[in-house]
Amino acid sequence: MKKITWGLLALLIGQPIIVYIGQAALLTTIPNHYGLLGAIAYTSDPYHYLAMFESMLIPALLLAIIPLNRYTTPFVWSMILKGTLSWWLFGMNWFILISLFVQASWLSWGVFIWTLGGAIILLVKLLGALGMNYR
Repeated sequence: MKKITWGLLALLIGQPIIVYIGQAALLTTIPNHYGLLGAIAYTSDPYHYLAMFESMLIPALLLAIIPLNRYTTPFVWSMILKGTLSWWLFGMNWFILISLFVQASWLSWGVFIWTLGGAIILLVKLLGALGMNYR
């Protein structure tokens, strides 16, 4: 396996372990404005299984994205979309993990800037690929 696959497997296994070991330091309520499952986490989960499950989602998604290029024709736009989505998910993974332990205003700004930057980079790359096709 490649190094990236080993790294993502380590995240997939390690992050829930970190959340489980550090559950005493978790916030009393999982912030509902962070994370993929935050909308349904209005009250405190005493065992924080939701937080552990959520910390496994993004590494699992990233592992699922890896083999996509083997089965599809490598169109330029699909490669750009896959690459940008992978980096965006990797960054969001850390924002979600940090937001489980810390409640700070810079986290919401960081998520906003990360998402806005990811969207801008995606648009610029797609427009660049579109421009190269029409030359």
